[in-house]
Amino acid sequence: MHKETITILGCGWLGLPLAKALVEAGYPVKGSTTNEENLETLRDAGLEPFLVQLDPEVNGEDITDFLHSDILIVNIPPERRDDIVEYHIEQFSSLIDALGQSPVRSVLFVSSTSVYPSLNSEVTEEDAVDPEALSGQALLLVEEMLMQESGFQTTVLRFGGLIGYDRNPEKYLSSMKEIVNPDQPMNFIHRDDCIKISWRSFVCSSGARCSTHAVRFIPCDGTTTRKLLKNTACHYLPLRTLMSLPFIK
Repeated sequence: MHKETITILGCGWLGLPLAKALVEAGYPVKGSTTNEENLETLRDAGLEPFLVQLDPEVNGEDITDFLHSDILIVNIPPERRDDIVEYHIEQFSSLIDALGQSPVRSVLFVSSTSVYPSLNSEVTEEDAVDPEALSGQALLLVEEMLMQESGFQTTVLRFGGLIGYDRNPEKYLSSMKEIVNPDQPMNFIHRDDCIKISWRSFVCSSGARCSTHAVRFIPCDGTTTRKLLKNTACHYLPLRTLMSLPFIK
C-alpha cells in the first residue's frame, strides 16, 4: 500500500516525536530544523533532514525537494519580537507562495488556544475573534490565510497547556511564592495525545481524505486551578479513547 509522504516544518518538542511515530509506521517523512547541528538528530530518527528557515522568507538548500510531499505539518510558533504579528504573516505569505509550486494538498497547522480571550469559561468558535495576546493575534490571522487557500485543504489544531515528560506545570508553580489568580482554571493536554490527534486529523474516520477546511478545538486531558496544582502532586492521565485508537497504516 502506498504511503503518503509527509513533510514536517518544525521538528521541536512536539514535531520530532510526531515525526518518529510516523516513521515507525512506515511513512516517508521529511523534517526541518533551523540549526545545522540538529540535522544528524533528524537523520538518526529516520527522517530526511532539511535546514529550513523562515526569516521571514522561506530559505533553505532545497525548498522544492522539502515541499515535494503529499502532506505538510506546520509546527512553528510566532517568534517573540516587537513586530510579532506582521513578521508571522510575512513568514506564512512566503510559505504559501512556495506551497503553490508544490504537490502538497493537505496542510495540518498546529495553532494554539491563545487565539481565544481569557474568559475563564468555556469558549466557542465565535469567541476567537479578538485575541488578547499578540501571539494569538498572529496565529488567528495565519489560520485565516491558510483556510482561504484553494490549492490545499487545511486542518487547524488548537492545542493548549501541553504537558508530558520534561514539561510538568506543577514544578513551575510550586517554585512560586505567590500565585496570581489562584482560582483561574488551567487546561492541559499530554504530548502523546497531541501526537495521536495530529495523526488522525489529516484522515477522516472512514479512511478517506477530508475535502474541506476544518478548525478543531482540542479538548484537554483535564482541568484544574493554579492553586490546586501548586498544592497537590499531579498525575496526568491520557485521553483513554484517543490513546486506544491504533495508528493508521
